[in-house]
Amino acid sequence: LLEALDEVQSLHHLHIWSLEGQKHVLSVHLRLCQVHSFEDIMGVKQKAKEALSSFGFSHITIETELADDDCSNI
Repeated sequence: LLEALDEVQSLHHLHIWSLEGQKHVLSVHLRLCQVHSFEDIMGVKQKAKEALSSFGFSHITIETELADDDCSNI
């Protein structure tokens, strides 16, 4: 679903969990390509949230990286 967005090269650190069985939360890192500005990044985040809207998450956190960034597990 998220990898179908043109600007998303890949995703990782995808976590989905439930708080008290009623509030569902998603966190994901998106590795981006074809972005040239902060506005482009914000646009991808908005498209991703729209793509996930039908799942009823109460909170979504999206981290972004550019293709050359190193996402280490520090």
